[in-house]
Amino acid sequence: MQKVLLFLVVGFFLSSCRDDISIRSNNNTKLIVKADTIYFDTVFTQVAPGTPMSVNKQFVLVNPYDEIVQTSVTLAGGKQSIFKLNVDGQAGYQLSDIEILPKDSVFVFVELYAPQTGQNLPLIYRDSLHFVTNGNLQKVQLAAWGQDAHYFLGDTLKDHTTWVADKPYVISKYLFVPEGKTLQIQEGVQLHMAPYSWLYVEGKLEILGKASNRILIQGDRLEPRYEEQAGQYGGIWLSYPSKQNRIEYTTIKNGTVGVYVDTSSSDGETQVQIKNSFIRNMRFDGVAAKGGTLDVQNCLITDCGRVGFLGQLGGSYRLKHNTITNYASGQGSAVLFNNIERDENGFPTGLSFDIDFLVQNCIISGYAKDELILDIDPLKQGSSIVSNSLIKADELFDVFNKDDLKNKVNRLSFYPNFVDISNFDYSLDSLSPAIDAGQVLNPVITEDYNNNLRSGIPDAGAIEKQ
Repeated sequence: MQKVLLFLVVGFFLSSCRDDISIRSNNNTKLIVKADTIYFDTVFTQVAPGTPMSVNKQFVLVNPYDEIVQTSVTLAGGKQSIFKLNVDGQAGYQLSDIEILPKDSVFVFVELYAPQTGQNLPLIYRDSLHFVTNGNLQKVQLAAWGQDAHYFLGDTLKDHTTWVADKPYVISKYLFVPEGKTLQIQEGVQLHMAPYSWLYVEGKLEILGKASNRILIQGDRLEPRYEEQAGQYGGIWLSYPSKQNRIEYTTIKNGTVGVYVDTSSSDGETQVQIKNSFIRNMRFDGVAAKGGTLDVQNCLITDCGRVGFLGQLGGSYRLKHNTITNYASGQGSAVLFNNIERDENGFPTGLSFDIDFLVQNCIISGYAKDELILDIDPLKQGSSIVSNSLIKADELFDVFNKDDLKNKVNRLSFYPNFVDISNFDYSLDSLSPAIDAGQVLNPVITEDYNNNLRSGIPDAGAIEKQ
């Protein structure tokens, strides 16, 4: 009985307090609107065929007065608008008598459903929100860019296919390139991948950008908050029997793994050649290979959460004139070579695999004591050369000077003196120890990452000092 009485007393008190607060009727009443224009960056017009993509934005309406304020909100475009409105839990295109308590606020949510534009270029859409409070009108402008694209939702290529840069390509779930088929991606193409999606290849993949017109692979959310967010999608998965794949002049960013090579092929053919490409900001690995043969040259591989370049369970790896760094994550290493199978607890199973690697004219750097890690059974190690490279290797200084690694003229634990890594500029400044630290290779690599000529004694790393 006492609990019932207490509830009644408290309820009466709260009700009385609410009744004591008047509703403001002053004709000069205006709310504080925490926005004047809401911009929606380029939004793809479909998540999947027939399914528009939705994107949400929000802002706050503030009542600065000591009285309750009532306002109405109208979406100027009405029912035909591509925008949807929700205020304090009420949805619709015209909402009346929204109460905001004294010195309080409410959230305004605006959702965009982008229709197909029927054009290759982005199309701008506009609308506005009207807030009327005691006869006073306040407006918030809405602006959005919608972009049509080619969409793939768990599709399998049935023929040899070429993509050209007419409009973006969007993969949801996966796109599968089966054995015997080739997907060629030409210069200037933009490929966007939805969460958890993969480009899965058992056939052949040719990603052929140019220095003047690179290919871009990233997530499908283009708002500023996603610009540098890792793990937005899976990545590129090259599986047995895929071979002779090429990736050139391409930027791959913000995925889980940039390029994953899953093969046990021992026929000596190259599974993938990656040239003049920038792979960065991966949740796990930039390039990860499980066996196979990989050639990587003139590439930037940076800011990956685990390993920049991972060659595991054997394989044959050729790294020439690359800049591979791990400054952003502060964990893992830039490069790791492994030929020992380990269980889930990290203990060797007793199995090991043949491995050989060549690292020439590279920069391997970061915040860890050792950015080049060798987890190798020497009985299964073939020819391994690390030469004319700038390497962060504090604890493994002696290892990288052993005769059996045939190290030549390596510079250990020097900071490379990049121009500005915070803005992804891995050019060398005038004091860099990587300048003239390389050697002329056979065959000669005559251009750098930017397609500039290398002359005389080349620099270590992907970018030649100009």
